[in-house]
Amino acid sequence: MARGFTRSETLLLFLVVLLAGAIIGSFAWIGSRQNVQESEAERMRKVYVALSMYEPVFDGRPAPDLHAIRDLVLPIDLVSERDPYAKVNGSLFPNDPGIPTGQRQSAHRISFAYLWAHQKAKRIKVPNWSATRLDPKIGLLASEWTGEVKPQKNFQAQVTGPVIRLNTDGALYVLPDRGGPKPLGDAQDLFIRRSK
Repeated sequence: MARGFTRSETLLLFLVVLLAGAIIGSFAWIGSRQNVQESEAERMRKVYVALSMYEPVFDGRPAPDLHAIRDLVLPIDLVSERDPYAKVNGSLFPNDPGIPTGQRQSAHRISFAYLWAHQKAKRIKVPNWSATRLDPKIGLLASEWTGEVKPQKNFQAQVTGPVIRLNTDGALYVLPDRGGPKPLGDAQDLFIRRSK
């Protein structure tokens, strides 16, 4: 004759199922977060190659902003899938998302922050390009969209969480947590700061 579960056995079974669900859910969350980072990195690598193609044509000078390389990449490669402003139509966009109040504008959305655009806007000081290009610890491109983003008006946002960047040597670096919430475009977080 089969006996039923006691109250303590039922509670234990419920807790085991709940714990298993939490573990599976956390792995799924980590996997989806990693997929977003990989997708961002792949797009940024295409932009990096386009920037490398631009320089020889212009005597080794870096592109002034990412709008300058728009003919060297597909438009989708300049846009993050997590950028809340990617689907806004009928508007002029900032040339760099980290400089939302900048004077230069683009008819196409650009989601990645670019070191040289921030240098030209005097938001960060870096040595001349030939010296900067040789420093593999400095970020060249960065994405602020993989953490928590709270959009505001005029293409501004408050951001928290990781920053993904490609350094000048093309290596991927993830600043796991910049703190925050902070406004978009903290040049130290985007291009210089390392995790502690």
